[in-house]
Amino acid sequence: MKLETLFENYSSLSPIIEKNLSEEAKNADKGFMYIFVINWFAVSFITSLTYDTYLLGIVGGGLISGLAFVIYKFFAGTSISRIAIGMLIMGFPMIMIQQHLGRIEMHFHIFVVLAFMSLYKDVMPVIASALTIAVHHLLFTYLQLSDISFAGVKIIIFNYACSWEIAFLHSAFVIVETAVLIYIIYMIISQDLHSMEIVENVNKITENHDFTIELKKQTIQEKALYAFISSLRNVLNTAKTSALQTSKITEKVHVVMSSLSQGSSK
Repeated sequence: MKLETLFENYSSLSPIIEKNLSEEAKNADKGFMYIFVINWFAVSFITSLTYDTYLLGIVGGGLISGLAFVIYKFFAGTSISRIAIGMLIMGFPMIMIQQHLGRIEMHFHIFVVLAFMSLYKDVMPVIASALTIAVHHLLFTYLQLSDISFAGVKIIIFNYACSWEIAFLHSAFVIVETAVLIYIIYMIISQDLHSMEIVENVNKITENHDFTIELKKQTIQEKALYAFISSLRNVLNTAKTSALQTSKITEKVHVVMSSLSQGSSK
């Protein structure tokens, strides 16, 4: 999703701001690679201890982390990377839930992952994560109710009273957190874009002596500041015009004086 879809005031971002946003996205992608490694270690050697589910943790977590690294390698900083990582990282709560045979505490990791997704300052990874875990809950609720097994192991998502009611209740909480995170991200990115624009304009003044600046969105204090800058610009323009006029008058006086001097010498 492009920024202008959510932030109409920023439909035309400057190259400098776009570059800053791209760098932030790449740094967030890199940070998530560490998060994947930490989660892989957790499902391989910590949450696997209770029921000796090391194979599920090592292999499952390894596949998830490996795929995430490949996507990061080829698509770092792009929406493809953010959405794919948002979907893949939900694989770790899925593994933890199965490792503990539906233990309710393992479901809490879903909300931890959703919170981490806000690091992207982009709503799409959050939505992708939420949809992924919602599909997982619906599918695995069906599998548990149908008493399905895989490789001799029963599929279990809830260790108590598995039902569609519980599945939809969990989904409702995910929807609420997702909505809150979307709002928070909206506020954060709006402030970030605004701050970047202010910095860019200040750089114009200090580096290029360019006073022709204007924010798309201004607070009361900023309006006062930019009104002062506008007045200063007018004063400088007036001074520049006066200096040019004075220079022209001086040149004319010099010409007249030269003519008089030549006339008197004759």
